[in-house]
Amino acid sequence: MKSFVKKSIILIVVIFMVLMTLIPIFAVSDADFDANPGKYKELCTGVIDSSNRDVCMKYKKYLIDKAQSGQSSLAQIEADKKALEQNIIENLGKIDEYNTQISAIDAQIVKKEAEIKSQEAEIVRLEGEIEIRVQKVEEAEKEVKAYMVNSQSTMRVNGYIEFVMGANDFADIIRRIEGMNHVKRYNEGLIEALQAERNALEESKLSVVAQKESIELDKQLIEIDKQSIVEFKSVVEKAYDELVAQKIQFETAAAEMAAEIKVSQELANSINEQKPSGSMLNPVPGARKTESVWHYTWGGTHLGTDLAAGVNTPILAMGNGVVVVTSNNCATTGSFGCSGGMGNHLTMIFEADGRIYGALIMHIARGSFRVSAGTPITKGQQLAGVGNSGSSYGAHAHVELFDLGVSTVAEGLSMWNSSWRTAQFGLGGSAGGTSSLCSNRGAPCRLNPEGYLGV
Repeated sequence: MKSFVKKSIILIVVIFMVLMTLIPIFAVSDADFDANPGKYKELCTGVIDSSNRDVCMKYKKYLIDKAQSGQSSLAQIEADKKALEQNIIENLGKIDEYNTQISAIDAQIVKKEAEIKSQEAEIVRLEGEIEIRVQKVEEAEKEVKAYMVNSQSTMRVNGYIEFVMGANDFADIIRRIEGMNHVKRYNEGLIEALQAERNALEESKLSVVAQKESIELDKQLIEIDKQSIVEFKSVVEKAYDELVAQKIQFETAAAEMAAEIKVSQELANSINEQKPSGSMLNPVPGARKTESVWHYTWGGTHLGTDLAAGVNTPILAMGNGVVVVTSNNCATTGSFGCSGGMGNHLTMIFEADGRIYGALIMHIARGSFRVSAGTPITKGQQLAGVGNSGSSYGAHAHVELFDLGVSTVAEGLSMWNSSWRTAQFGLGGSAGGTSSLCSNRGAPCRLNPEGYLGV
């Protein structure tokens, strides 16, 4: 009976210990990950501590499951494609939306790849550490074995008694006992050091396993992200295809005649006192070029360069000069065709590197203007903000550059008042094709802005 009770107690203790071992694994759930995304992202990003291995492996598998379930949104993507086919104009915003998601996923992939490199470096470090620890363990084991052999041969009970009783007096006995205790403590220290090295070695091995598992899971997440990019790009390509198929022309009409600018003495003095600008400034520094000049990638005339940036990103003066046109009548988005397709726009006359230029910037955000027609400007001064107004399929600045054939800003303003008087310096919109290029006619004429802006 006693034997049965004893075995039952042992079994209960073993079961309890097993359950306690499993608690850390099952203590967290998907609900915890949903509720505390920041906590687990920080805990399981980069090099993973072996003590968090189980939780982090479960978290990364949760991310993979979530990413894979997100791919079920392909049905929604197909629905978006059909919507684009039915009414491309109302759904032009989808292009910008998906391009934004593509950029976000690209950034996520770059971050994951950096984490993998960090983890791989940690594995190399740990493997080097393991080699050193293996040597230390082997050396410690030799010392302990030598101590055990020596103890068995010299430290039998009788030998110990003989050593103590061989003392000359009581003080000598105390010294001998203290010496034996010192030896005992030293040897116990050897054993403890051996055990510590063994524990550290095991910890390093577990860390290597954790890093390798984490790398494999991160690689799975990267592959899922890459597949998502492929799907998002298919929608963007479909949208562009529909633009061509439905023959939606992103042409800009000839601008309306603008009001004459009254040149007050104050304005004349301000223009005449302007200093040289130096080189021409990109009006949207850091923006991404999405369409080149003269022709769209899908066909059709395109008389400027498109610089993509977020709504209200500052548009800067390209040199010292004067603003001659501002138009602010179109909604920032959803105003396709407004103002002849130009949307909200401004035109400036300015100096750069000793030459006088004109520039037209389209699709500006409504209400973002900080200048008006007749305002003198200084290179780098904020004039307005990027928008998506007019015939635009995503937030960007359409920039056209003109050679005005004059020697000063004041002369350019005088010519504008007397004859040009439009946002396009009297050259008309893209319906006229490329006849207005400087290679085809004299000033005023259109220049390729890309060489001047470095894009």
